[in-house]
Amino acid sequence: MILTANEIITNVSSKGLDSDLILDAYIISAENKYFSNFFGRKFYNEVVNDSGSNYDDFIDLLKPALSFYTMYNCFWNIHVETGDRGNFTLAGQNQQTIDLATAKEKRNNFLDTANSLMISVLDYIYSEIESSNTYFTNYFTDADIDNFYKLFTKVTIKSNAKHNTQII
Repeated sequence: MILTANEIITNVSSKGLDSDLILDAYIISAENKYFSNFFGRKFYNEVVNDSGSNYDDFIDLLKPALSFYTMYNCFWNIHVETGDRGNFTLAGQNQQTIDLATAKEKRNNFLDTANSLMISVLDYIYSEIESSNTYFTNYFTDADIDNFYKLFTKVTIKSNAKHNTQII
């Protein structure tokens, strides 16, 4: 794992949330779904097992996105508790009534933020490809990154020779 529960709380600013509620299984699930499966297991293993500092900047950009993806994935398990009096959001030792629409909106905000942060990760990879950094060019091409952009923005992306992106 490249992320800890305490880092998630710091990145997401979930006041009053106990780090014990964010299980390693939630973090591993997010890393698998949004990093390993997305960028490929080979690249994931390279980054996680890197003993040097080859991927430090990449990881620094990736951690906030993974934090929000983790919170999106585990939201119903740790943020909302359903009792005999309805749905409640957990806030430290206090409980606050929350309606389902508000809970869904809060959860979707985690996903929207994560996707926005992932654009910065893709921008970074583009710049590393441009500078011929073999730690990235061994795994990705411009076309790969263009396809990744399409997944996150759901619009057509065109990159020019300098890797500047344009939304068309």
